[in-house]
Amino acid sequence: MLEQLPKSNRALSAQNQANWEEAIQDWLIDRVATWLFVSTTSEIDIEETFAGYGLTSIAAVSMTGDLEEWLGLELSPTLAYEYPTITSLARHLGEMVVQAQPITTSS
Repeated sequence: MLEQLPKSNRALSAQNQANWEEAIQDWLIDRVATWLFVSTTSEIDIEETFAGYGLTSIAAVSMTGDLEEWLGLELSPTLAYEYPTITSLARHLGEMVVQAQPITTSS
């Protein structure tokens, strides 16, 4: 999709995606820290799998529902298994958010 945009819009879209990825990553880190009852998010390894953190299927579905509500997207209930790390899930969702946003063109 980015390759179809004019150069200036591609740069804005890429920056927007990076901003969303960071926000989603921060949200996921906070969520995992809450599950693990850790007081500091610096203890969370963003490359560790959700399964490695002990994420149950019930918690995965709950997390997906919360993400759907926040992002305004329809998401697969198996999302945490398809994108098993904080990094991979944040990247995927950042891309989805940007693709779902209307494209504006400058005159």
